[in-house]
Amino acid sequence: MKTNSWEFEREADRIRITQRPTSDRPALILETPTHHATLEFGTLVELHEFQSAFEHHLVTSGWSLVGFSRRRLVATND
Repeated sequence: MKTNSWEFEREADRIRITQRPTSDRPALILETPTHHATLEFGTLVELHEFQSAFEHHLVTSGWSLVGFSRRRLVATND
């Protein structure tokens, strides 16, 4: 599974948005240095619609995109 993360910054504040794109309960994980929230969605389309609107809100309120990363998670059988 691939996970994508976006990092936004405004002055000394940072927020990271990470997608957890599972087929059963896709989610966005929102993280700051002091807070963590997981928002679950019914479909990937709903996740993408929310994320797009949230990122638009961040940018229009003074936040800047400062980073993007893509990771591939590999399951192991121990």
